[in-house]
Amino acid sequence: PPAHIYVTGNTVIDALLFILERTKDQDVLPSELARLPPDRKIILVTAHRRENFGKGLENICIALRRIVQEAPEVEIVYPVHLNPNVRAVVLRLLAGIERVHLLDPLDYVAFVHLMARSYLILTDSGGIQEEAPTLKKPVLVLRNTTERPEVLEVGAARLVGTDPQKIVEETLRLLRNQKDYERMASAGNPFGDGQAAKRTVKSVVEFLSGD
Repeated sequence: PPAHIYVTGNTVIDALLFILERTKDQDVLPSELARLPPDRKIILVTAHRRENFGKGLENICIALRRIVQEAPEVEIVYPVHLNPNVRAVVLRLLAGIERVHLLDPLDYVAFVHLMARSYLILTDSGGIQEEAPTLKKPVLVLRNTTERPEVLEVGAARLVGTDPQKIVEETLRLLRNQKDYERMASAGNPFGDGQAAKRTVKSVVEFLSGD
């Protein structure tokens, strides 16, 4: 019955804020990133979904090469998935490219801090689509569809697929159009506000007590 349905929000946002608060004074980023000048605009990239294997991932890498060529103010940071279908393509096309940093996968604490340090995120990850709006980071989704349409509806993310031209255009737009960037960054998070666990406990207690 509708009266027995409680909307609490997503506990992943609780976890995100929990990690940020309890590790804010810790040095958790790889030393390579700690050496980056603080005024650089970091573009965080993750791309590893099976649907992008092959040509899709190649196109993403081509777009990243063009972005660093056209935007000298950026540093691209890409923690590369261990799947050989991903690593082979990424290393072949991006290894040795100036201002492109290819890292091994990070633990969750370091990755959360990297998201917070980033200016913009390009990803095919569903989880990052949920987390990034809380950190006020615009997301360009490297897919043609997403199972999280809410993030598109509020304007915190945009679908760009794997077409290199579209990826480059939308990235440069956010780098150069401050109003557009701020509109996405301030869209808010439709998935939660960090209070989901408290609401869950409260709802369970009220349900069991008959209130």
